[in-house]
Amino acid sequence: MPSVGVGEIDRDALIESALEGVPARAEYYDLDIAYALVDGDYVLLEESAISGRCADSLSGSGESVTTFTDRSANIEIDGVEKPASVRAITRWGIGSGCEGLVEL
Repeated sequence: MPSVGVGEIDRDALIESALEGVPARAEYYDLDIAYALVDGDYVLLEESAISGRCADSLSGSGESVTTFTDRSANIEIDGVEKPASVRAITRWGIGSGCEGLVEL
């Protein structure tokens, strides 16, 4: 398996941007980070990079919504830097909603 590193991108800023668009009635989220060297051909880089949920109980409706946040970046693969796209993939659990989501 190749060694992969993301350069020239602020991981925290990517995550913050991805979490800005909270869908109505969201009760939890789980965010993965992936990269692509070719348009649309994403490879998982970091599974469950961050997750969160309502501080109170969940209604558990079973509905979900997935959102995507993309950034251009340089990816280093086995010591070779290449231009790429880095994507935050956020799965939102939808239910009754809550006041605010807390990071787990």
